[in-house]
Amino acid sequence: MRNKLLVLGKENILLSLRRLLRRACIPYKYTFISTWRCNSRCRICGVWKIYRDNPDLLQRELSTDEVLRIVTGIGGRLLWLNVTGGEPLLREEIDTIICKAYKRCRNFSLLNIPTNGIATARTVSVFDEITSRCAELFTYASLSVDGLGARQDELRGVEGCFDRVMETYARLLGLGRRNMKVFFQITISRDNLADIPDLVRFVKKEGIPYFINIAHEMRIFHNQESGIDVRGYAAETTELLRQLENEFRFWPYDELLPRVFLRLARLFVTGGASPISCSALEATATIDPYGEVFPCPFLDTPIGSLRECNYDILSLLGRHSVREAARRMKRCRRCWQSCEAYPAIVQNIPQAIRAFFKAGHP
Repeated sequence: MRNKLLVLGKENILLSLRRLLRRACIPYKYTFISTWRCNSRCRICGVWKIYRDNPDLLQRELSTDEVLRIVTGIGGRLLWLNVTGGEPLLREEIDTIICKAYKRCRNFSLLNIPTNGIATARTVSVFDEITSRCAELFTYASLSVDGLGARQDELRGVEGCFDRVMETYARLLGLGRRNMKVFFQITISRDNLADIPDLVRFVKKEGIPYFINIAHEMRIFHNQESGIDVRGYAAETTELLRQLENEFRFWPYDELLPRVFLRLARLFVTGGASPISCSALEATATIDPYGEVFPCPFLDTPIGSLRECNYDILSLLGRHSVREAARRMKRCRRCWQSCEAYPAIVQNIPQAIRAFFKAGHP
């Protein structure tokens, strides 16, 4: 299997050298918002309303051929791919896209797909196809769970949601793939602060790996002014984060990163801003369903359209205006979401260490 630690370690060193030499840094992690379609009706997210209210927008989504042209252009620069949505598995041929990306991008080592896990047969089929055809690609399958039983159904707006997710989890484990880790993604919001302790006790009892995210109000979620952002409940959220941090060890690394994330999340919640520099456009970039490129999923203004530059993303990212934008992004402190926070921690280890001790012990 392609060694993910060695690949990311090498990339971290190369990016640091390019920074010292004041050379342009091309991202190695890409977030692809595969579709805005969604079969959940979550309280904390309004994405599912996009095509309900504007059905004609669906026709604007990139075709499979267009996506593959973009992937081919990234080539060896793709190390880590985060496929999200909407519900990313509602995208037709998403397994075909990923398998072809694996063949065309020699350094493609890490894949993460967050899914609601509602459509069990579809979910298992996609991950079965990817993990069987991409033997050297390590895949993280994260199932969104925010409450137990009827609370999950209520929070996600789908009857029977919790039972379906548990079935999906069991069937994914049943594939027995060594190149896949299946875990729960738990998002703390205003609506489930009181549910989290019982949920964490349940997943620990069942031996289910998990990680924690915190709710934001942002463009990508189409939930502005919804009131779910945890910064509005700083005292309760900070105390909960203290408790959760102790559930993760300092090693192995897939527990260390969540622990650092949670410790620094306390600074974000109490201070209202990310405690370390952003690595967007240096380590990461985001492509939306229509081929618009953004520094990260949370900003409103694209840096360009791939349909207008012959799908050549490296050329787009190499523009002087984009490199200037990358320098400005270092000062951005708007979010503390795992998809951008984890690369930022890896790229800014000295800052992360200082912030970790600044936050103090749990």
